[in-house]
Amino acid sequence: ITRVKTEWAVLLREQEKFEQAAELHREVMRLSEEADSHRSRIDATTRFAELHIDRQDMETAGGYVSKLREENLDDYDFRLQLRVINLFSRYRFRIGEKNEALEKLTPYVQEALERVQNSSDYQTGRASLIPVLEDAFRLYATILFEKEEHSRLLTFLDRLNNLSQADFHNHHLLKSQVLSEEELIYDNELTQIIEELRSRLRTAEGSEKADLNEMLLKAENEKNRLRHKIHDQSAFNPVDIRHLQRSLSRDEMILNYSMIDNRMYIHAIYRDQIKGRVVEFDDLEVFEIEQFIGDLHNGKTDLEFLHQLKSRLIEPEWLQGIAHLEVVPDHFMYYIPHEILPVSAPAHPSAYGSSRYLIEELVIHYRHSLNERQQTSTASRSTGLGWNNEIIAMGVKRTHDQHSVLNPDASLPALPFAAREASEIRQIYNQRQSCRVFTNEEASYSNFVSKAGGSRILHLATHGEVSPHDPLFSVIYFGGNEEDEQSHVYAYELFEMNLQNELVVLSSCESGAGTYVKGGGIAGLSRAFRFAGARSMATNLWPVRDETAATLSTEFHRNLNKGYPKDKALQQAKLDYLNNRNSDPYWWGAMTLYGDPSPVYRAPASRRVAFFLLLGWFLTVVFIGMYRTGKHADQQAVFSYRIRPGEQL
Repeated sequence: ITRVKTEWAVLLREQEKFEQAAELHREVMRLSEEADSHRSRIDATTRFAELHIDRQDMETAGGYVSKLREENLDDYDFRLQLRVINLFSRYRFRIGEKNEALEKLTPYVQEALERVQNSSDYQTGRASLIPVLEDAFRLYATILFEKEEHSRLLTFLDRLNNLSQADFHNHHLLKSQVLSEEELIYDNELTQIIEELRSRLRTAEGSEKADLNEMLLKAENEKNRLRHKIHDQSAFNPVDIRHLQRSLSRDEMILNYSMIDNRMYIHAIYRDQIKGRVVEFDDLEVFEIEQFIGDLHNGKTDLEFLHQLKSRLIEPEWLQGIAHLEVVPDHFMYYIPHEILPVSAPAHPSAYGSSRYLIEELVIHYRHSLNERQQTSTASRSTGLGWNNEIIAMGVKRTHDQHSVLNPDASLPALPFAAREASEIRQIYNQRQSCRVFTNEEASYSNFVSKAGGSRILHLATHGEVSPHDPLFSVIYFGGNEEDEQSHVYAYELFEMNLQNELVVLSSCESGAGTYVKGGGIAGLSRAFRFAGARSMATNLWPVRDETAATLSTEFHRNLNKGYPKDKALQQAKLDYLNNRNSDPYWWGAMTLYGDPSPVYRAPASRRVAFFLLLGWFLTVVFIGMYRTGKHADQQAVFSYRIRPGEQL
């Protein structure tokens, strides 16, 4: 009864029906007294104090806070402790004691992050963010933003974003493929042991505390040993924001999005400074954005809506002097590529030809997290010794319909340009060694598993589907004889492939899309490839026409072969399509580049020599011009001095 009434009161508070909520909280407090449940009484008192803070009645809230400070919370579970600490910190923050609020909350937030990372649901792998955790994380972020501690806030937000990686390494399918049955049982036991040791540590003293710390360290080391068998744990290391800034050039900026509840934290990270803003969205606005995304992905591009969203999220001066933009998206921004954002207000929603887009001013690529960039910058670049082929391109035309494994009642249409696309890519790289093409029956599951991981560039022109229920069940389809062998690969199978690709191009429908996991970003095929070892991925965010995908992909590869950086190569391919074929962003905007944007191949030496010769000639002309201008100015000065009127010689 108390639980139902409590949840009802919380709902009324959200609707700002404070009197009705207060009455329910009083009733819960009375029931707790009658049941002589000290835990329930503390919980009810805490929630009643929260209500008074909501009502801006700080005096009454302060009275309850004082009472709760007298309680010894060490004997209670972490959830209750965190709820009370949230109250203490929120109260102090509201009365202007920001430093005290932050100091009280910080250790509990750090422990909460560790708990979420270590206790993802065993069956689904989802990182669970219960309301009390969301409250703590939201309050912590709010305080840091108000104190303008942007580096510390970004480190926290990135850690929160990377909780999605717990979804993968804790997923039962992935674990069952990598760990033995005994290791799976041991892993589950270690999670429970770590929870218990942390609870005991809060009340321990002296030698007992030292012993518990030692036991906890051993248990965590064992847990990490098992994790390392699944995935490199450097992804969980806190990002060094100052080091990240030093890696940026003067004309480069990182745009980082982080959504907590309906509050979007947006940071513009430069080499020498960080700028931030917070944008609040109500439920209706989020619904409207999601509707817009659905329309965009179905070919209905509303430029006015796009420009209004851009104006709300990005300060105009943020992009001044910037040529290269790296975007770390979150929530709905995963589904809206920045390239398609209009620079200025369009004449009307479908003024595609007369509008100017961000892609025309900036070279843009994406990362899943700030930590991912840190890993790339600190890791040594692959030497390529493991590459058996420079290029492997697979294209599956399919003259007959193929049934979806995610929706057996649906059929996947034929892709008449896929095989030709793969062949054209081979022609682009025909001067390079070991370029192999597999089409139709040869583009089989077995060839993919045995050969794909050892190529410098892997190009897949085939169907892909993202599972709306579990991202690790997303699939890529292949050719071959369906009766004799498997015709698709699941995302979870990619983890054990040990890919070494410099670039993976998924020229397929919705290859880059995925399921948004609350508290942890997005999970789909592109992220699975990254976890498997690919350094960068070019993927589509929505279904694209076969011919369009082939046109963009071949032009992208043509630019890569010339020595362009990956993001510049994709930008030029899109601009070519925009200017010469169709300016509607639906047609050219779907493909995005995630990961390392550096060139796959360096520009030919002759081009570099020509560039430096041209540069030398230009500098020489400038120097001669400056010399002559200076000499002429000196002569004018001497001449004017000599004829200065009224002066005796």
